[in-house]
Amino acid sequence: MIQSFKKTMIRYLVREQLNKMDFSVINEKSKKIFNKLKDLKEFKKANSIFIYISLKDEVQTFELIDYLLKEWKKVIVPKVVWNSLEVVKLKHNQKLVHWKYWILEPRENDLYKWKIDVAIIPWLAFSLTWKRVWKWWWYYDQFLSKNINTYKIWICFWVQVLEEDKIPVEKHDVPMDKVIYD
Repeated sequence: MIQSFKKTMIRYLVREQLNKMDFSVINEKSKKIFNKLKDLKEFKKANSIFIYISLKDEVQTFELIDYLLKEWKKVIVPKVVWNSLEVVKLKHNQKLVHWKYWILEPRENDLYKWKIDVAIIPWLAFSLTWKRVWKWWWYYDQFLSKNINTYKIWICFWVQVLEEDKIPVEKHDVPMDKVIYD
């Protein structure tokens, strides 16, 4: 119960910091993160990349998605189906619609079932010792537990990085391989 309360407070405090950020600052910081990500060897050699479609208070991924599609990478995006996170291959010029939780998703349900080389994940808060608080319930933990050989990267803003002792860890938390922040 205490862990749940602590995580709820962390979510509230981090969201408060994110809401204070101007969208132009978010875009500028997102470009810095994107440039760091492009230099990462695991990212460069990946053929299939899972990436979230960003909301306004997250590291913006639209430019990154465009870049990946132009590089002919398989761009895999999340889609909430019933109560689980499924993945769909994004096609060039594919129409996105607002769906559950106001998340943009592809309209089509062509689920992707093959290997994913790299996953870029939107956690809400993280410590420098790799503890983290998820943003979208347990969806990403469920997804990552099925894709254990996928190289997992969390991209975030510095305001989302907290001191280690402030984030409780639970046994179902899937660790990341890399954290990139502005």
